[in-house]
Amino acid sequence: MGKGKDQLLADCGLSADQKKEVDKHVKTYKISDEGLARIVQTFRMFDKNKDGSISEGELLDALRNTDKKCNPTKKDVQAKMNAYAKNKKGSLDLPDFIRMQAECLAQAGNLEYAFKVFDKDGNGKISAQELMRVLCEMGEEKLKPNEARDLIAEVDKDGDGQLDLAEFKSLLQS
Repeated sequence: MGKGKDQLLADCGLSADQKKEVDKHVKTYKISDEGLARIVQTFRMFDKNKDGSISEGELLDALRNTDKKCNPTKKDVQAKMNAYAKNKKGSLDLPDFIRMQAECLAQAGNLEYAFKVFDKDGNGKISAQELMRVLCEMGEEKLKPNEARDLIAEVDKDGDGQLDLAEFKSLLQS
């Protein structure tokens, strides 16, 4: 987008307290100017009535429309609102939304790292053997081969008996 953080935030009409909160999130989550610009652009797109906040309904519609594989329920969105809306009035302001986006991105990065830990041979798939070995190394209860296969089968969308990254994320988030 080309705008620096200060100009971008000036264009958002934030209060001094909100700007401080955004600054805190930018530092905490190490958000680049480009990343912040994308988050602000997304916020504006989700804020359909342009009131400077995203309501529960706006968030539900936006999530359903931006990711066709994502079909959040009203309960899912309420949980997000409860976790991130500091005003507790059922809406997210820009600082709330920035924190929510940053934490979701951080969690996704952590899941990718965890996937690599399990994918011992680096082929982009986690086999039942790899799953059993890593869980055992972590001190978890030892899985039997049939238990590992059953666990994989719960989320194995392509039926290959192994987990790819998307299936791994689905397993951990279910």
